[in-house]
Amino acid sequence: NTLQLARLDSNTLDIPMNWESVEEIVGTVGARARRTHPQRRIDIRLAENLPLLRCDAVLINQLLDNLIENSLRHSATDKPILIHAKVYGAALALIVEDQGCGIADAWKERVVDIFQRVEASNALADGHTRRGIGIGLAVCRAIAQVHGGQLHITDTAGGGTTVQLTLPLSEQPEQPRELSE
Repeated sequence: NTLQLARLDSNTLDIPMNWESVEEIVGTVGARARRTHPQRRIDIRLAENLPLLRCDAVLINQLLDNLIENSLRHSATDKPILIHAKVYGAALALIVEDQGCGIADAWKERVVDIFQRVEASNALADGHTRRGIGIGLAVCRAIAQVHGGQLHITDTAGGGTTVQLTLPLSEQPEQPRELSE
């Protein structure tokens, strides 16, 4: 993550952007999380007819992997993780929701800064402390930014955390014409 963050912060980075299927990206990430954590429930809900996304699929996979791992780490094993995607106007939202301990409002903006980590006993909404080294969400934010997107952290209804990646949608590529016989 540290090397990836340094790479993403460099001004000379050329990100290989390709047209990618949101369904394939989310399906791959979800399947990997289910294999790694077979005891956990990971639900995926995708809107119908999602457009193609112009992105670096490897980076978007890494971002979603980080968000899912955070959600799994900070929520009880009997609570599901929800991954969903939908279109908002000219943007696509990829969302990871948990029913975990939550993040106090004072930390929601700071937790995506490098080496910022929740440390005080009152920093988490339920009073618990769980710490990382403060790089994973900074990498997520950097990946969002190199794609022209944003990362937002809010409360999940009923408790927990929702992290939303919002990415701009590009004009869709022309579909190949069907060959007539």
